[in-house]
Amino acid sequence: MICVVGEILFDVFPSYKRLGGAPFNFAFHLKNLGFPVRFISRIGNDPDGKKILSLLERYRFDLNDIQLDDIHPTGTVKVKLDEYGVPQFRITSDVAYDYIEFIPESHRELIRQAELVY
Repeated sequence: MICVVGEILFDVFPSYKRLGGAPFNFAFHLKNLGFPVRFISRIGNDPDGKKILSLLERYRFDLNDIQLDDIHPTGTVKVKLDEYGVPQFRITSDVAYDYIEFIPESHRELIRQAELVY
């Protein structure tokens, strides 16, 4: 099993948004390749967070590994494309994934069993 810890967020483009965050992208692609993956992250208890939970459930991630934050919002990255289509990114700060908690009771055994921690 591969354990991935890190951010999941929405990349917000002018006309749409999509899931992003390097750790999530890594976990998502490993899972699609058939590897057993656990993904630990933190999202806001807000509409974006609820949408992320829904998508993670659809992709069959273990929702017990996702922490809900009542204080900080779900992470976003504002993406603006210049006249050549080159993206410029503005990362929102002080968001839920900045406060991922290591919870020894629930994560110690998970990390011990992992063949790889990212």
